[in-house]
Amino acid sequence: MRPQLIEAAADTSIEACAAELRAVLADRNSLAEAPRLFRGFALGEPGDLSSLLKLMVVLAAPYIGGNSPRTQLGENVYTSTEYSALSDITQHHELSYELRIPDVLFFLCGRPSDTGGATPLTDAAAVLHKLDPELVAEFQARGLRYVQRLPAAGGVGKSWPEAFETSDRAACERLLAGLDLTYTWDDGDTLVLVRDRPALRRHSRTGTQLWFNQADQWHPSSLGPARKREALQRMYGDRLPHDVVFGDGRPISDDAIAEISKVTRATAWAAPWKAGDLVVIDNQATMHGRDRYTGARSVFVAMATLGD
Repeated sequence: MRPQLIEAAADTSIEACAAELRAVLADRNSLAEAPRLFRGFALGEPGDLSSLLKLMVVLAAPYIGGNSPRTQLGENVYTSTEYSALSDITQHHELSYELRIPDVLFFLCGRPSDTGGATPLTDAAAVLHKLDPELVAEFQARGLRYVQRLPAAGGVGKSWPEAFETSDRAACERLLAGLDLTYTWDDGDTLVLVRDRPALRRHSRTGTQLWFNQADQWHPSSLGPARKREALQRMYGDRLPHDVVFGDGRPISDDAIAEISKVTRATAWAAPWKAGDLVVIDNQATMHGRDRYTGARSVFVAMATLGD
């Protein structure tokens, strides 16, 4: 999904960028049709993203309950991900396993990697039309069940204090009470979350039907080569850090997941980052991922719920 380019003119200030961004957010249907790439503005630090959103009077949302490893840099601006640079991250919508999701994502490049490291963008409506209709019908009929296991510390994946940004169990349970999910405490200190969600979604503004889930990212086949998956399954058994099945509990085949990953990536647009680039996407219409890379890379992200 190729973004529209907005290049700085003589005025490269954050204020000038905010003026351009304000016009973009005033026409959210247009943003759903194409992301925006702001280039040439005086941006590049996490604080620049905070300052930009303040000028916009946009409140960045916390990344509560998310499964991607991230560090908060202040004022709900995060590292985009700290997932291994050796692996790609498949195309997905942010927090699509929650019912309440961020409307808009803001990605700011502080330092591009030496090689790779692009953030591919995919049109979720196009994916829906390119997938095998029988696969789509099955996912739509059965829905999805996401299972997330968060230890108090250690293990593979995030701990529940990291995911919910608190080490207070009672405070964590108060946050959980506001989410549409079920939870239990396994072995005393491992938080198990179960979310039943649809696999498709209609865009809240445009009404367009979208492929909208993270099945391929949560599926055991995403854990890597067969040898690594086998080692993790020997270690965790049926209690992997995250898992996804159909809503009726039946497993999703590796072949289905491979087809989804293939189509979402084949439909993507990707280009190298430049320092100071700001990419703004509609989180319902546009999927994003990350290519593997070499060298240092810093990309920051903020999320916002703007309402309809």
